Amino acid sequence: MAFLHVLSPIFLLCCVGFLLLVFTGLVADGWLARLRPRMLSTGGRLAWAEEAIVRFGIGAYCLLLWNNAAIVPWGHINEVVLTPELLGHDWVIDGLQGSVAVLVLWRWTCPLAALALMGLFGIGMARYGVFHMTDYVFFAGYAAYLALTPWSTLPLQRWRLPLLGASLGFSLMWTAIEKFLYPQWTSTIMATHPNIAAGFPIPDVVVIAGFVEFSLAFYLVVGRGLLRVGALALMVVFISAMPEFGHLDVVGHIPIIAILLAVILRGATPLQDALRLPAQGPRINAIAVCGLYLVTLFGMMAAYYGLQLTAGRI
Repeated sequence: MAFLHVLSPIFLLCCVGFLLLVFTGLVADGWLARLRPRMLSTGGRLAWAEEAIVRFGIGAYCLLLWNNAAIVPWGHINEVVLTPELLGHDWVIDGLQGSVAVLVLWRWTCPLAALALMGLFGIGMARYGVFHMTDYVFFAGYAAYLALTPWSTLPLQRWRLPLLGASLGFSLMWTAIEKFLYPQWTSTIMATHPNIAAGFPIPDVVVIAGFVEFSLAFYLVVGRGLLRVGALALMVVFISAMPEFGHLDVVGHIPIIAILLAVILRGATPLQDALRLPAQGPRINAIAVCGLYLVTLFGMMAAYYGLQLTAGRI
């Protein structure tokens, strides 16, 4: 869709409305961080549980992908590379999926699992292109997390969860941008699942849904005091979609739910601290982050158009 068509009245209204909501949330977030600093993060106290959730999540997911072992078939004769829409069937894919499921069982083999996961991601890029695989950057985040897992003495290890959470935030913001630029993709789904729209005009619901997803995903990257609330809200969105779309969504959302659970368990990380202006109060920080919200929104829209051009799609 042309950019001027994207800037519809409902888009601009939602942009202003959600920007105000983000600002309000960030001010409350900042005050809560000041009043209850101990609530920000569990630090390393529950690192073992966070790591177990992440490793089990990606391992179980790859096990369900392996040899078409999911609860329901992903395709009539095809298997998938990383998600249901990335079809492919050969022994290399099976081997890499099975390897990830096995190698995450031990901390010292997690870097090998990271290599296998990036192998699957590379196959996806080779077959479907960089543009298509941008939706799934969080799998690269999983690979980074696993690669750093055994090195407890390495200072970089403290960035495992920040990298993983940021990669999921980016992926979800990117898919939200798709709702603005290609609303017909979501409209087609809503037409076959009319309960989602709850009687409201589908084009308006698509735009609102895009802003809900973008704003919550953005908060997953920048939130501090209310970070867990934002992650929980995202998890509710994904879980509530499961009854409507069935087993395919249950299996497909496992790696996303695992990341959100880890974020809820951990809370704020060095990433959220790095995005804060330490010498300023909650309102100044909220204004600065709202500026980042607009830059991210329109910057990702520009990047989307740019990647389309390089992919020869427009």
